Amino acid sequence: MILTRRARFSVGVLVIILLAIFVPLSARADGYIVPLYGLEGDVGMPAQKAIVVYDSESDHEDLILSIKLLSESSDAAWVVPVPSLPEVRAASTDWFVQLSNLTQPMEYVSTSPCCCPFWIGATGGAPVGVEVVERERVGLYDVSILSADDPAALLEWLDANGYAFPDEGEPILDSYVRDGGWYFVAARVLPEEAESLDGDVHPLWLSFDAQEPVYPMRLTALVGGAIDVLLYVLADHRMALDGFETEFAGELTLTPEEGEEENALVSLLTDRAYFVTRLRNTEFDTQKIAGDLYPHRAPSDDSYRKVTSRQNDADLRSWLMVSLLAGMAVVVWRLWWWRH
Repeated sequence: MILTRRARFSVGVLVIILLAIFVPLSARADGYIVPLYGLEGDVGMPAQKAIVVYDSESDHEDLILSIKLLSESSDAAWVVPVPSLPEVRAASTDWFVQLSNLTQPMEYVSTSPCCCPFWIGATGGAPVGVEVVERERVGLYDVSILSADDPAALLEWLDANGYAFPDEGEPILDSYVRDGGWYFVAARVLPEEAESLDGDVHPLWLSFDAQEPVYPMRLTALVGGAIDVLLYVLADHRMALDGFETEFAGELTLTPEEGEEENALVSLLTDRAYFVTRLRNTEFDTQKIAGDLYPHRAPSDDSYRKVTSRQNDADLRSWLMVSLLAGMAVVVWRLWWWRH
């Protein structure tokens, strides 16, 4: 049977409707898949994430730092500069999980058809110009706290102790030494504690005096490329950071995990309500780092929660199925009308 032009047009419309239903939804524009959150998402995904607790009355900062190591070696380590002599202790990932759960974006479901790791070996003595202020085991880590007045001597100590520190990093070390008062926390995962590393290592808790909240970032320039950085800033007010999106801002009171014993970190995080600001840059360009990150007070303390959206595939397919049935009815009626 030879179809007329009108019949061919009607069949073409039917084919388009069928394709609209059976072509995978992920191939369409408009709408997007909301990324996973909680332990499987922003707890595990960012290359760097930290909890910054700042007390403006005492000018003191507690930095709970976690680094994502893309390596299977158990000899991973990193260097963290801090503006004053720190106390270093181990921390738990549970606090990141709790903050993640409490600060999740509000999800809007649309049914519309418009659709720096460094590698370390054996440790040695310190050259002139570098002082090993303290060295101790902290949880899974071998931690050395260093003071230096000569960047070349500091680089020599790092190289002598197995940190494959690139030569281009010397000017960054020099900038910290010239600023004066900075210490360097060199931490390594003890080989006997971890057979391999592929992802997050246990967080470290650094406690130190600081005239303003700071997230040390200059050495990250040595990594190169874009990384995902997530900061939870706990302070008296809402905070902001240039180049970072605010995903949540509001007053929260954290609670200890069930069965967790009382300790200094539990007391720090749970004895009071904090104004929590969740700041994130998923494409932080490390090649454009001009200095450390200094979160500052936002213009207002208005609460905020990011709103995301995604397509509800089930509802959308139902809508398309109704459209298909309606289209088929029109095609059948038109073919009957042309014949009669």
